Amino acid sequence: NDLTTLSGRTAAVDDILTTVARTENSVTKDLLIKRVSEAFRVPETSVRERLKVFSGRSDAVVTGDRFDPGRIEEALKERLVVEAILFDRRLAERIGREWPPEKFRHPHYAAIAGAVLGLVEDGKSVDAGTVAGRLSEPEAAAVVSDIFHKGIGKEDFERQFEDCIRELSDAARLAEVESAYVRARESGDREEGDRLPRELFRLRSRRR
Repeated sequence: NDLTTLSGRTAAVDDILTTVARTENSVTKDLLIKRVSEAFRVPETSVRERLKVFSGRSDAVVTGDRFDPGRIEEALKERLVVEAILFDRRLAERIGREWPPEKFRHPHYAAIAGAVLGLVEDGKSVDAGTVAGRLSEPEAAAVVSDIFHKGIGKEDFERQFEDCIRELSDAARLAEVESAYVRARESGDREEGDRLPRELFRLRSRRR
Protein backbone atom coordinates (compact mmCIF):
# COMPACT_ATOMS: atom_id res chain seq x y z
CA ASN A 1 0.00 0.00 0.00
CA ASP A 2 1.08 3.58 -0.67
CA LEU A 3 1.60 4.92 2.85
CA THR A 4 1.89 8.48 1.56
CA THR A 5 -1.86 8.56 0.90
CA LEU A 6 -4.75 8.43 3.36
CA SER A 7 -6.44 5.54 1.55
CA GLY A 8 -3.16 3.62 1.42
CA ARG A 9 -2.51 4.03 5.14
CA THR A 10 -6.09 3.04 5.94
CA ALA A 11 -5.82 -0.06 3.74
CA ALA A 12 -2.50 -0.97 5.39
CA VAL A 13 -4.04 -0.81 8.86
CA ASP A 14 -6.90 -3.02 7.68
CA ASP A 15 -4.46 -5.54 6.22
CA ILE A 16 -2.61 -5.76 9.53
CA LEU A 17 -5.79 -6.00 11.59
CA THR A 18 -6.97 -9.04 9.64
CA THR A 19 -3.93 -10.82 11.12
CA VAL A 20 -4.28 -9.28 14.59
CA ALA A 21 -7.87 -10.56 14.70
CA ARG A 22 -6.60 -14.15 14.43
CA THR A 23 -4.31 -13.77 17.44
CA GLU A 24 -5.71 -15.84 20.30
CA ASN A 25 -3.30 -14.63 22.99
CA SER A 26 -4.89 -11.52 24.53
CA VAL A 27 -1.54 -10.09 25.72
CA THR A 28 -0.01 -10.43 22.26
CA LYS A 29 -3.10 -8.87 20.73
CA ASP A 30 -2.90 -5.85 23.08
CA LEU A 31 0.78 -5.37 22.23
CA LEU A 32 0.05 -5.55 18.51
CA ILE A 33 -2.75 -3.00 18.84
CA LYS A 34 -0.38 -0.61 20.63
CA ARG A 35 2.25 -1.06 17.90
CA VAL A 36 -0.28 -0.35 15.14
CA SER A 37 -1.43 2.74 17.03
CA GLU A 38 2.13 4.01 17.40
CA ALA A 39 3.30 3.12 13.89
CA PHE A 40 0.37 4.82 12.14
CA ARG A 41 -0.19 7.53 14.76
CA VAL A 42 -3.80 6.53 15.22
CA PRO A 43 -5.52 6.62 18.64
CA GLU A 44 -5.53 3.18 20.23
CA THR A 45 -9.30 3.45 20.79
CA SER A 46 -9.79 3.89 17.03
CA VAL A 47 -7.64 0.83 16.29
CA ARG A 48 -9.63 -1.27 18.76
CA GLU A 49 -12.91 -0.10 17.29
CA ARG A 50 -11.78 -0.91 13.75
CA LEU A 51 -10.54 -4.34 14.89
CA LYS A 52 -14.15 -5.29 15.72
CA VAL A 53 -14.85 -5.48 11.97
CA PHE A 54 -12.35 -8.30 11.65
CA SER A 55 -13.20 -10.06 14.92
CA GLY A 56 -16.66 -11.38 14.24
CA ARG A 57 -18.58 -8.16 14.93
CA SER A 58 -19.73 -5.03 13.10
CA ASP A 59 -19.93 -5.74 9.33
CA ALA A 60 -17.91 -8.95 9.63
CA VAL A 61 -19.52 -12.34 10.09
CA VAL A 62 -21.07 -12.89 13.49
CA THR A 63 -20.75 -16.46 14.79
CA GLY A 64 -22.09 -16.10 18.31
CA ASP A 65 -19.44 -15.44 20.96
CA ARG A 66 -16.78 -17.50 19.22
CA PHE A 67 -14.50 -16.04 16.57
CA ASP A 68 -14.29 -18.36 13.59
CA PRO A 69 -11.25 -17.40 11.41
CA GLY A 70 -12.52 -19.46 8.47
CA ARG A 71 -15.79 -17.54 8.32
CA ILE A 72 -13.96 -14.21 8.64
CA GLU A 73 -11.76 -15.11 5.69
CA GLU A 74 -14.87 -15.93 3.73
CA ALA A 75 -16.46 -12.60 4.70
CA LEU A 76 -13.37 -10.67 3.60
CA LYS A 77 -13.40 -12.40 0.21
CA GLU A 78 -17.09 -11.55 -0.19
CA ARG A 79 -16.31 -7.95 0.73
CA LEU A 80 -13.59 -7.81 -1.93
CA VAL A 81 -16.00 -9.19 -4.55
CA VAL A 82 -18.54 -6.52 -3.60
CA GLU A 83 -15.86 -3.83 -3.73
CA ALA A 84 -14.88 -4.93 -7.24
CA ILE A 85 -18.44 -4.78 -8.60
CA LEU A 86 -19.00 -1.38 -6.98
CA PHE A 87 -15.97 0.10 -8.73
CA ASP A 88 -16.03 -1.71 -12.10
CA ARG A 89 -19.21 -1.77 -14.17
CA ARG A 90 -17.94 -4.65 -16.32
CA LEU A 91 -17.56 -6.81 -13.24
CA ALA A 92 -20.98 -5.75 -11.98
CA GLU A 93 -22.41 -7.13 -15.22
CA ARG A 94 -20.74 -10.51 -14.52
CA ILE A 95 -21.83 -10.98 -10.90
CA GLY A 96 -25.23 -12.48 -11.73
CA ARG A 97 -23.61 -15.24 -13.77
CA GLU A 98 -20.51 -15.96 -11.71
CA TRP A 99 -21.51 -15.40 -8.08
CA PRO A 100 -25.18 -14.34 -7.73
CA PRO A 101 -26.45 -12.71 -4.51
CA GLU A 102 -27.92 -15.94 -3.14
CA LYS A 103 -24.43 -17.47 -2.95
CA PHE A 104 -23.18 -14.82 -0.51
CA ARG A 105 -23.15 -16.01 3.10
CA HIS A 106 -23.00 -12.56 4.70
CA PRO A 107 -26.40 -10.81 4.52
CA HIS A 108 -25.04 -7.29 3.98
CA TYR A 109 -22.87 -8.35 1.06
CA ALA A 110 -25.73 -10.38 -0.41
CA ALA A 111 -28.00 -7.34 -0.22
CA ILE A 112 -25.38 -5.08 -1.81
CA ALA A 113 -24.72 -7.55 -4.62
CA GLY A 114 -28.46 -7.78 -5.23
CA ALA A 115 -28.77 -4.00 -5.37
CA VAL A 116 -25.86 -3.74 -7.83
CA LEU A 117 -27.33 -6.49 -10.01
CA GLY A 118 -30.69 -4.72 -10.03
CA LEU A 119 -29.11 -1.43 -11.10
CA VAL A 120 -27.22 -3.16 -13.91
CA GLU A 121 -30.37 -4.90 -15.14
CA ASP A 122 -32.22 -1.57 -15.08
CA GLY A 123 -29.43 0.15 -17.00
CA LYS A 124 -28.68 2.53 -14.11
CA SER A 125 -25.35 3.82 -12.87
CA VAL A 126 -23.64 2.04 -9.99
CA ASP A 127 -22.34 4.39 -7.32
CA ALA A 128 -22.56 4.82 -3.56
CA GLY A 129 -25.78 6.82 -3.75
CA THR A 130 -27.71 4.62 -6.18
CA VAL A 131 -26.70 1.40 -4.40
CA ALA A 132 -27.51 2.76 -0.94
CA GLY A 133 -30.86 3.94 -2.27
CA ARG A 134 -31.83 0.34 -3.03
CA LEU A 135 -30.91 -1.01 0.39
CA SER A 136 -33.52 -1.28 3.11
CA GLU A 137 -31.08 -1.64 6.03
CA PRO A 138 -29.03 1.40 7.15
CA GLU A 139 -26.22 -0.94 8.25
CA ALA A 140 -25.82 -2.27 4.70
CA ALA A 141 -25.80 1.27 3.32
CA ALA A 142 -23.06 2.15 5.81
CA VAL A 143 -21.01 -0.81 4.53
CA VAL A 144 -21.36 0.56 0.98
CA SER A 145 -20.04 3.94 2.09
CA ASP A 146 -17.12 2.30 3.89
CA ILE A 147 -16.24 0.14 0.88
CA PHE A 148 -16.28 3.11 -1.48
CA HIS A 149 -14.00 5.02 0.88
CA LYS A 150 -11.52 2.15 1.23
CA GLY A 151 -11.49 1.34 -2.48
CA ILE A 152 -10.42 4.76 -3.73
CA GLY A 153 -7.07 4.55 -5.48
CA LYS A 154 -7.03 0.75 -5.75
CA GLU A 155 -6.44 -0.95 -9.08
CA ASP A 156 -6.82 -4.34 -10.76
CA PHE A 157 -10.34 -5.02 -9.54
CA GLU A 158 -10.73 -7.69 -12.22
CA ARG A 159 -8.00 -9.86 -10.72
CA GLN A 160 -9.40 -9.25 -7.23
CA PHE A 161 -12.87 -10.28 -8.42
CA GLU A 162 -11.72 -13.43 -10.23
CA ASP A 163 -9.33 -14.58 -7.51
CA CYS A 164 -11.89 -14.18 -4.72
CA ILE A 165 -14.68 -15.88 -6.66
CA ARG A 166 -12.39 -18.78 -7.51
CA GLU A 167 -11.45 -19.18 -3.84
CA LEU A 168 -15.08 -18.89 -2.69
CA SER A 169 -16.09 -21.48 -5.30
CA ASP A 170 -13.33 -23.84 -4.21
CA ALA A 171 -14.33 -23.44 -0.55
CA ALA A 172 -17.98 -24.13 -1.35
CA ARG A 173 -17.06 -27.20 -3.40
CA LEU A 174 -14.74 -28.44 -0.65
CA ALA A 175 -17.53 -28.19 1.94
CA GLU A 176 -19.86 -30.02 -0.43
CA VAL A 177 -17.39 -32.87 -1.02
CA GLU A 178 -16.56 -33.16 2.69
CA SER A 179 -20.27 -33.57 3.46
CA ALA A 180 -20.63 -36.14 0.68
CA TYR A 181 -17.66 -38.09 2.03
CA VAL A 182 -19.16 -38.21 5.52
CA ARG A 183 -22.46 -39.47 4.07
CA ALA A 184 -20.65 -42.10 1.99
CA ARG A 185 -18.81 -43.43 5.05
CA GLU A 186 -21.97 -43.51 7.12
CA SER A 187 -23.93 -45.33 4.40
CA GLY A 188 -21.11 -47.74 3.56
CA ASP A 189 -20.84 -46.56 -0.06
CA ARG A 190 -17.37 -47.95 -0.86
CA GLU A 191 -17.22 -46.56 -4.39
CA GLU A 192 -17.82 -42.98 -3.24
CA GLY A 193 -15.70 -43.59 -0.16
CA ASP A 194 -12.76 -44.43 -2.43
CA ARG A 195 -13.34 -41.67 -4.99
CA LEU A 196 -14.06 -38.67 -2.79
CA PRO A 197 -10.76 -38.62 -0.84
CA ARG A 198 -8.93 -37.99 -4.12
CA GLU A 199 -11.13 -34.99 -4.85
CA LEU A 200 -10.71 -33.76 -1.28
CA PHE A 201 -6.93 -33.95 -1.68
CA ARG A 202 -7.11 -32.01 -4.97
CA LEU A 203 -9.32 -29.29 -3.55
CA ARG A 204 -7.27 -28.91 -0.37
CA SER A 205 -4.07 -28.71 -2.42
CA ARG A 206 -5.49 -25.85 -4.48
CA ARG A 207 -6.22 -23.86 -1.33
CA ARG A 208 -2.68 -24.06 0.09
